[in-house]
Amino acid sequence: AFTVAFGYDYTFTLEYFKEGVIHSHVMINSWVASISTAAITTVLGIALAFLTIRKKFPGRTIIDFLAMLPVSLPGTFIGLALILAFNDGPLAMTGTLGIIILGMALRQLPVGYRQAVAGLKQIEGSLEEASTNLGANSFTTFRKIVLPMLKNSLSVSFVYAFMRSMNTLSTVIFLVSPEWNLASINIMSLANQGFLPTASATAVGIMLVIYATFGIVKLILRDKINIFDL
Repeated sequence: AFTVAFGYDYTFTLEYFKEGVIHSHVMINSWVASISTAAITTVLGIALAFLTIRKKFPGRTIIDFLAMLPVSLPGTFIGLALILAFNDGPLAMTGTLGIIILGMALRQLPVGYRQAVAGLKQIEGSLEEASTNLGANSFTTFRKIVLPMLKNSLSVSFVYAFMRSMNTLSTVIFLVSPEWNLASINIMSLANQGFLPTASATAVGIMLVIYATFGIVKLILRDKINIFDL
């Protein structure tokens, strides 16, 4: 990534890095899609887990099954299914950023869901009952009692979903378009065409973007989220 011609000319250069990272829109696309996916996966995972663990209603087992279903499906299957579902009609999303985020979120949802389920099972229901008895409503109890105790589970969900989304390939390979291409797809394309230095620089850029994002999030949220100490 930082040499003119690896194996022949080891002169240091940043040209490939500029071409593959700084002057490339695919890195921005990947970051926007991945951070959106991480947020959606974390929020939706905790919401579904709270419903299935804390609430009693018909169909809980069906929700649990559907939340875990994407983990058993190949990524290409999910991508093709989304194209068939949203290729036309009132919800035509093919070729947009929305369908890319949707595909990533479906793929990563099982991890966020199971992390939230594991965290909720470690919290005694009596704590929530005590909060309710003291006059707090369900939303206040969830925000002030449950969420702080799920910090580790939410952090794991966010970190995993973001990293996997930045590197995902199979799920989005049929969902990208010339306007909304991703860094991981661009790496494969560059490597297939023989542009290995630019592909390597893009891979380095993905790693740097991941670490930089985690560092910024940690500086903003501080002790509210665990990232580097998971």
